Amino acid sequence: MKPDELLKPENMPEELQWVSEHYRLQPNDPVFLLIAWHWKTVQGSESKLTAVSMELQAALTARAKVMIEAADSIAKVGGQLTKVQAALEAKPVALAKQLEAELSAPVTAAVATVVAAERALARTVQLVEKAQRRQAAAAFVIGAIFGGSLLAWLLP
Repeated sequence: MKPDELLKPENMPEELQWVSEHYRLQPNDPVFLLIAWHWKTVQGSESKLTAVSMELQAALTARAKVMIEAADSIAKVGGQLTKVQAALEAKPVALAKQLEAELSAPVTAAVATVVAAERALARTVQLVEKAQRRQAAAAFVIGAIFGGSLLAWLLP
């Protein structure tokens, strides 16, 4: 948006058009310029927040897929362990010890995968919470600035 277009009241949202019309503000009035600047700044902040939100959603989707794959792997390992247990009950003790030794590595790897996925998801949750706090803080600061500017304008 060009600076000249920013100064046209019809390019502003309805709420700001009402303020302009109600108080008969002209485009060369400093208050009008302040409102237009503030509106443009808020639009830019909204765009940035939307982009960050989309990035977080993409990251969470990727992490969720990893967790689903890990859960599927665990389910498969659990089914295989049941079969192994039945086989061990029918075999001699020596064979049971051999099978246990052979299966300990895949089970350990599956457990390590689940633990790693849990840690990765915990980091993602922290990032989401941090982004939500930033978004809330940005909204508060924008509101405080707008409120302060209106008070400064209204008070003599």
